[in-house]
Amino acid sequence: MPKILMAYMKKLFRFAKAKLMLDLILIIVLGLLEGVGIVMLLPLLTYAGISSGSEQGGLGQIMAQFLQPMGIKLTLPLVLVVYTSVIVGQSWLQRYEGILHTAIQESFDTFLTTELYRALTYSQWSLFLSVKKSKITHVITTELMRVSSCTYYLLQVFATGVIAAIQIGIAFILAPYLTLLVIGSGVILFFCMHFLSKEARRIGMNISNFTGDIFSEIIENLNGIKEVKSYGIEQLQIKNFETRRKKLEQTYIDLTRVRSMVTMFYKIAAAVFISLFFYTAIQVFKTDAQSFLIIVVIFSRLWPKFSSFQSSLQYAVMMLPAFQAVSDLHTLCIAKEEIPVLDRIVPPMNLRRGIRLSDVSFRYNVENECYAVRHINGLLSAGSTTAIVGVSGAGKSTLADIIIGLILPEQGEILIDDIRLDSSNMSSWRQSIGYVPQDAFLFNASIRDNLTWACPDANEKEMWEVLKLAAIDDFVKALPEKLDTVVGDRGIRLSGGERQRIVLARALLRKPELLILDEATSALDSENEKRIQNAIEGLQGKLTILIIAHRMSTIKNADQIMVLDQGRIVEQGSYQDVASDENGRFYKLASL
Repeated sequence: MPKILMAYMKKLFRFAKAKLMLDLILIIVLGLLEGVGIVMLLPLLTYAGISSGSEQGGLGQIMAQFLQPMGIKLTLPLVLVVYTSVIVGQSWLQRYEGILHTAIQESFDTFLTTELYRALTYSQWSLFLSVKKSKITHVITTELMRVSSCTYYLLQVFATGVIAAIQIGIAFILAPYLTLLVIGSGVILFFCMHFLSKEARRIGMNISNFTGDIFSEIIENLNGIKEVKSYGIEQLQIKNFETRRKKLEQTYIDLTRVRSMVTMFYKIAAAVFISLFFYTAIQVFKTDAQSFLIIVVIFSRLWPKFSSFQSSLQYAVMMLPAFQAVSDLHTLCIAKEEIPVLDRIVPPMNLRRGIRLSDVSFRYNVENECYAVRHINGLLSAGSTTAIVGVSGAGKSTLADIIIGLILPEQGEILIDDIRLDSSNMSSWRQSIGYVPQDAFLFNASIRDNLTWACPDANEKEMWEVLKLAAIDDFVKALPEKLDTVVGDRGIRLSGGERQRIVLARALLRKPELLILDEATSALDSENEKRIQNAIEGLQGKLTILIIAHRMSTIKNADQIMVLDQGRIVEQGSYQDVASDENGRFYKLASL
């Protein structure tokens, strides 16, 4: 726990050093003002007849000696004016300090969230293949919110500790032995509560784990809700969810047990220490009435601060596992960083001659002898259309990911116009690519917003041009709001073919050098497939096209076909060449 706490404090201090120093100054001033307010009770007690001026000792004597050279005489109106002024100033500073705490908390939360989101965005594609999306989403949302709460509680610990130290100093001047007695009691109580802090941290880790499991369960069930309902397994899913939720339920009950135990111990300890305090003050030290009352006032304010300090520290410790989860994910992202963070727009690479694959091999697990693709050689000539076909698991999508630059080959190289593709030019190469996946991805926004997402500077004329190229312009023109029509969550208000053609238009809006169609028609009916096919045929010769397909009807007009089997190219040539070999792999695929 100390290690992760120190890491957290270092990060917070590096981020908000100036604000934390200002916060410290404000807290010290607040503590002093509260002390002055307590000191002003001395003359008030005298005027109230509780003690005589001759009884004044300690701070009362110091006040008299301080004011005497200035010729100021303490009167009741003066005391009341000073007391009221102190309270007004203290209240204003408390308000400002509360706002400053919130500013530190929220800005640090924004910093951590943005830092993690940036690291995720610039992570290698392999990270997203190995880490569940639901876990990533859980850390960014739930865990970061708990980290924000941790910041709040640690700031409370900081403020409470400083103000308590100042009040202890004032109490020590008035009654040093009584103060030492109370401090000793507080220290004993703090260490007695130490084992509960360990329990709170364990509970905090369980909360992180169980909420992550529940979050994952919800996301996966919602993604597969159609299958759940189709199979009629709603009751099974509900039971699984309930089991996970009951674990979290028990964890929160355990947390309440720890909290209630702390409250119970503090109440019992308060009764014991107050009794001990009164007996010692009256019977042992024979404390005068004035000093005794002021000491009582100080410690009546100080004791709740002990409780608040311990409670805030316990809550902070409970939230620290969330920071550990955020830190672990950030560290993983940095370890998987593919390119340096760029704050400028990089120009796209040109494709004039073609893309050459030279002895390319790749495997997802270097400890596994099984390669996803191996010894791939080939040329995608500029302006030509190449189709990659094969059964599921043959390595088609992996090869496409390598060409995009999402993953770098373990062996061999990719040459773009004889320029080797690596991490230094990967970002520039991706600016030259238009990508249309099988699962068309649309935001819950307008058609215009979905188009400009990939090309923010595009004008309306360019949008209509690409919509026409994608054979979807007539459909959009017929809509009441045309380009401003909202498509719904993931484009749910559109048919599959309409979604796919808008995604194709979005890819074309980038004016790509290479257009990749990753099984873009596999989920469409024959009519929509034909529309997409016609749109693709209209683009042939105008740009380089790579088609990943398992339907042979979509690739008849391709200039070149590569047939993959178990990660290797087993056949290569024109459609007529590979289709004419009755003993070939392509012929068997076409016959299925």
